[in-house]
Amino acid sequence: MKIFDGYRAWFSPSVPSAHINTWLADGGIQIRDPTKPVIQYYFSNGLDDQTTELVRGHNKVVYKSVWITDSSLSRTRQPLGTYAVNARVESPRSV
Repeated sequence: MKIFDGYRAWFSPSVPSAHINTWLADGGIQIRDPTKPVIQYYFSNGLDDQTTELVRGHNKVVYKSVWITDSSLSRTRQPLGTYAVNARVESPRSV
């Protein structure tokens, strides 16, 4: 079972290629343009990434890309709350 099957994500340049490759191998789709409305997940590795700030400026929640590997290893999508890069952390129930 591919746990990211059909899900669409954008990746900031700070995301390790291993995380992107895991996303793709597990059925995820990479969208390169962060302005596309079809994106379901935005991934980065920190607030110091300029592109992360750009995406956050459009009221999008950005998540740490380690969520991909944690989810892939456990074979289930983990709750997103603790993986939020944004200053305020979302509750897993509200994401």
